[in-house]
Order: sequence, then C-alpha cells, then structure tokens
Amino acid sequence: MRRTVVVALALAVAAAPAALAAKPATPRPPHPPHPPHPAHPAHPNKPPATPGTPARPATPRPAVRVAFIVRGVVTATDPAASTVTVLVKGVNAHARRALAGAPAPVSVVVRLDATTRITKARIGRAAVSDVAVADRVVVAWKAPRNTTAAALAALVARRVVDKGPKPAAATPPPAPTPPPPPSP
Repeated sequence: MRRTVVVALALAVAAAPAALAAKPATPRPPHPPHPPHPAHPAHPNKPPATPGTPARPATPRPAVRVAFIVRGVVTATDPAASTVTVLVKGVNAHARRALAGAPAPVSVVVRLDATTRITKARIGRAAVSDVAVADRVVVAWKAPRNTTAAALAALVARRVVDKGPKPAAATPPPAPTPPPPPSP
C-alpha cells in the first residue's frame, strides 16, 4: 500500500512540470484596444489662441534670493558708521563665487543697521558696539544669486552672530613634583 502511494506521488511530481509547460489547446484572443480619449473642449472663458502668439504673456520672474554666509574674525569696528570689517576664514558656495578673484587675505566690510539681527554668544541680542575686534563672527546676507563682491559690500547684513574671541589654548597641568627623599 505504501509503495503504491509513493509511486503515485512520484508520478504526480514528475508529470506536473510537463503539464505546466504544455501550451493550451486554443490560444487566448488578444485584448481589445482601449478606446481613444475624447478631445477636451475649449475652456468657455478662455479666448482661442492665435497662431504665433504665446498662450500667456511672459512675465519676468523675480531674481532668486539666496543666502551669502561668511565666517571670519573681526579686524575693525566702527560703531559710528555701523560697519564691521571681517577677515574671511570660510564661506558658503554663493559667497565663494562672489569673492572669487579677490586677493589672498580677503576682508569684507559689513554694513549694519537697525534691521540687522546681531546675536552675541551667551548674551543674546546685542548692538553694534558689543562686537569687538578679534571676535569670531558669522555674517549672513540675502541677495540675488550671482551677486558680486562689490554689490554684496553695498548691502546691509541680515544677521551677525558673534561667537566671541577664540578661546585660549589650554595650558597643560604642571608636572607633579617628585616626593622628597626619605630622611635617614
């Protein structure tokens, strides 16, 4: 009995791939094509376009305003004129493009006014008089893309973050003194 079941099972397993590989006797008919989409009617409130003229008049787009970020050290301040001179140490891509071709030690004169947000580390809101020489600052302008360095210097900075002076290098602890020799 067991032998019959095993033989029947083996024949079924061997015959299954052959049955699946055989093509059906009658091929399936192809799917009918989709009906064409109806043409959209003209908008009732829109006048028909005449050939050779654009559908709507071309309006000039406003220039995209991007952020120009400059990081550096303050080399001079003038609270009376509300300006700060920054020796540039790092920039973002837009400012790099604007300052390209400038001589090696790049300095930027930053114009400030009442709309400039000045923030000082560990203090919060600050004034122009709080920015000191040797402070590390981050200056941000918003201007149209591809603005030149001269045009950037004429703009008023949007934000100035004063990080304070660079911390002094940590001095190593003094070497331990050797213990006194034992007395005899």
